[in-house]
Amino acid sequence: MVSPEVFRRSPFFIPMTEDQLTRLAMISEEEVYAAGETIFREEEPADKLYLILSGAIELRMCVDVLGRSIPVEVLGAGEVVGWSTLVSPYEYTASGEARTPTRVVAIDSVSLRRLAEEDYVLGYHLYRQVASVIAQRLRDTRMRLASVLPAPG
Repeated sequence: MVSPEVFRRSPFFIPMTEDQLTRLAMISEEEVYAAGETIFREEEPADKLYLILSGAIELRMCVDVLGRSIPVEVLGAGEVVGWSTLVSPYEYTASGEARTPTRVVAIDSVSLRRLAEEDYVLGYHLYRQVASVIAQRLRDTRMRLASVLPAPG
C-alpha cells in the first residue's frame, strides 16, 4: 500500500474523494526501475496502471512483422501510463521502458476494475480520465506522423 497523498499530486486523480484515494492506495505499490529496464510489453496483459512519481518512461510500438519498434512518446512525473488496464481486451498497446531511473505507483488492474464497478462515481472518473489520455496520445501521435511526411509540392 502507498500513501493516498501520492495520488493528489497528479491531475488524473484530482477530483477523487479522500475515501476513493484511500481505496486506490490500498491496491497500489511503489516500484522502482533502472534506466533501460522494461516495465511492460506491448500485447501482454495489462495488469497494472502506473502513475509516474519520478523519472521517465519511453513508450515504444511495434511497427512491422519483423518486430521492429519505434519510440512514440516519453512520459514523466505525474503522468499515467497503462490505460489499457481499463479498456478491453486489457492488453498493453505499447511497451514501456524506463528511460532514466524511474519510480512509479503500480495499481493492480483487476482490483482497479473491481473498484470502478463497485463505485460508479470512481469508475466514471477513471474512464473519463482514460478517454482524455487516449485522445491526447492520439493527437500527439498525429503530430509526430505529420512531422515525418514530406513537404507538399
